[in-house]
Amino acid sequence: MRRWMVVLLVLAGAARADDVQPKNASGAQARQLQFKVKKVVSLEAHTGQPSFYGDPRPHLLDRGRALYYGRGAAFGPGLVYVVELPKLEEHVLEAPTAEFSHQHPELLVKPVVEDMPCLDRTDGRAALVLKDVKNEKAYVAWWDLAKNVLTSAFLVGDRGRGNWIGVSTIGYVPERGECFVHVEKSVGAGFEDAVVAVGQDGARTVATFNPKFITSHGPWFDPVHQRAMVAEIVETPGAQPTGYLVDLANGGVLPFPIPQLVYGFTFDPDGQRLYAYGVKAGELWAINAATGVAAKRIKMGDVGHALGWIGDALTVVGNVRIHLLDRRTLGHRGVVPTRRIAPEAVNVENSIVLPDGVVALDTFYKLYMTRVEQ
Repeated sequence: MRRWMVVLLVLAGAARADDVQPKNASGAQARQLQFKVKKVVSLEAHTGQPSFYGDPRPHLLDRGRALYYGRGAAFGPGLVYVVELPKLEEHVLEAPTAEFSHQHPELLVKPVVEDMPCLDRTDGRAALVLKDVKNEKAYVAWWDLAKNVLTSAFLVGDRGRGNWIGVSTIGYVPERGECFVHVEKSVGAGFEDAVVAVGQDGARTVATFNPKFITSHGPWFDPVHQRAMVAEIVETPGAQPTGYLVDLANGGVLPFPIPQLVYGFTFDPDGQRLYAYGVKAGELWAINAATGVAAKRIKMGDVGHALGWIGDALTVVGNVRIHLLDRRTLGHRGVVPTRRIAPEAVNVENSIVLPDGVVALDTFYKLYMTRVEQ
């Protein structure tokens, strides 16, 4: 669950002692940018009816036209909460998971939606993550939106000898009619991570790899070039984490070094560069997508989380500031202090930059849909 102890939030969100004052390419102080909060969405957990949990983290659906931000539980196990983009209208969907669980006792699936990795209103369907009552098996089930029925469920992961199993959203590729997810198990020898594609008729493994460390953040999705990136997370001194760039079309995997504690990552629109922000060192890396070599590293100091694009500006959403960087030089175009937008902000780890340039600033308690003006 995303609701952590307050003490952990304070420790994780505190301004860094090595915070670097933002400057532009000429060395001048970065200017303060204007912004407008367009909408505020509550993320407070609600255990009554209808139930709400802001978990897992917000992610895009429906070819960038909707934002998932929460789900139900015991009182409303089939509920899914989304914001329609760019209208910023809140909607509550209710999947017929209880009926499916009752109709398929052999699967022993709980009626609770664990996640909605894919929604495509053009194709008229959505994909839901369901787990069995023992949390040993994970399924992706297809939901026919027009008929309001779950038509099938395919096994994507079995815990086996592992201590746990997790399924994370990658996204939907309409050209293939497939929903892609990342499946992780216990870390260590003999345990593989997998990228799995679920189509109308079944699930197939696209790629596997053996991470040395946990892969709990991400993955990140490039729908234009049909790629995903999965990051190892480690902060042990001297340990070198790896990123795995997965080609969803052919299953190719490019391992490459990344900084420690990558909580933010994005793809350059031209497909030639990758950007990873390492919280441990407070550094942004610009990485060659073909070779995996970091061509440039800049020290920022902030606890950077979400990466994305506002126009042609590379955007880093940090605990202290939202940074807009020049794509070519990585110098600052401007900043917005995070607490000017959200006074209660301490840790904004689950934030996301939306396709139209709006920043969904996630403070764990509220989601501030904010437009930053360049």
